[in-house]
Amino acid sequence: GLRLASLGVAIASASSSALQLLERCQAQPSTNPGINNDCGWAASELGNLTGAVHYYQLGADHARPGSKYWAQLLYYLGVVQLRLGLEAEASSRLVGLFEHEEFSRAEAEVAWWHHLLLALRTAGRHDEADHWFKEATKNPMVKWRHPWQIPPVVEKRMLDGAAPYHEASAFPVSQLLQDHAEDLLAEFQTHNVGSLPFEVQSGESELVVRGSWRHLYLKQLNGSWSEQGCDLFPRACAVLRGHPGIDGVFHPNNRKRTVGSQSVAYLELAPGSKLRLHTGRNNYRLLAHLGLVTPPGALMTVGGETREWVRGKVMVVDDSFLHEVEHTGGEPRYILYASFLPPVLEPKLEDSRAEL
Repeated sequence: GLRLASLGVAIASASSSALQLLERCQAQPSTNPGINNDCGWAASELGNLTGAVHYYQLGADHARPGSKYWAQLLYYLGVVQLRLGLEAEASSRLVGLFEHEEFSRAEAEVAWWHHLLLALRTAGRHDEADHWFKEATKNPMVKWRHPWQIPPVVEKRMLDGAAPYHEASAFPVSQLLQDHAEDLLAEFQTHNVGSLPFEVQSGESELVVRGSWRHLYLKQLNGSWSEQGCDLFPRACAVLRGHPGIDGVFHPNNRKRTVGSQSVAYLELAPGSKLRLHTGRNNYRLLAHLGLVTPPGALMTVGGETREWVRGKVMVVDDSFLHEVEHTGGEPRYILYASFLPPVLEPKLEDSRAEL
């Protein structure tokens, strides 16, 4: 609770600082690249993506190639254009940056390579993406092995055997869900889904190209189990709560710091919805999806391979591979979702992790 409260204070403080900075940017326009870099950050932080494009473009227009802010301005301009759904502009912007003689690819951060490849795949420029993936892997900081698996953060122990999809029987958490599938289906069916407190998650709204994607959390990422959620779905909470793969922590790349626990939620996807191509931030986790209501037309494509959800069956997905979702059917799709840490990471429970 204290950790989440501190995070909330930090977010509020950042938003307040961004608002004050953006007000100054609007009151005192400038062509200075450094100032416009800061103004672009402020606009982006506040969700004003059109404003961010304006400031990053203005700064880039007045930055000398190779100068301090030049590459950063062009990179963030491409990223914001991608967030706006301007795939053609974003991919051309980022390719132009990486091809420029004043740009040092050897010094490019992993996140920069990630967005270059994401922009190219999103724009359908797959041959170029394959080329730039090979260029990316020449950089010793880039640990990727598969051209569709490009998370910004990589756990080396998860690279062996990585694949877009896995069998439920391959992992304890997914097998546990499959073993209890009938009970969990029956519990979900006791509810009038129209009255359940599904919510749009603000941090994920940019992924929705069209339609609606809503969540009902039983457990937030790195958070506690929801008393409200577990009152509604006591069986689901009883099955998963306290499992090391859900509530445990581990040491990424065997370092001293720990990475926190995972999330559990019911997910609703409305007919006509589309989620844009993206990856998870890291390859630490896998996702187990138990199909609850699985109408025709609801499809998930991971690493270029498309599959359907099946009622009563668990599908295991590695969301560090590029993936997208589209629903062309006529009624909402519902799944029970659990992200989990696989046994290879040796997750361990902490005393307070499974508490409400």
